[in-house]
Amino acid sequence: MKFPETGADDYVTKPFNTEELLARIKTQLMKSVADRLRDRLSNLIIKRRHGLSLPQ
Repeated sequence: MKFPETGADDYVTKPFNTEELLARIKTQLMKSVADRLRDRLSNLIIKRRHGLSLPQ
């Protein structure tokens, strides 16, 4: 399988269980939110550090 090489984090085989599918979708959505939050916090830290290093 070459799924990670194509950017896939997960896959579901047929026939699929609806509850399992919904759980996997929820997990991916939570991961996406966490990734965006991490990026926003990282950018905020960089901006704050830059602000602290500028002479006044």
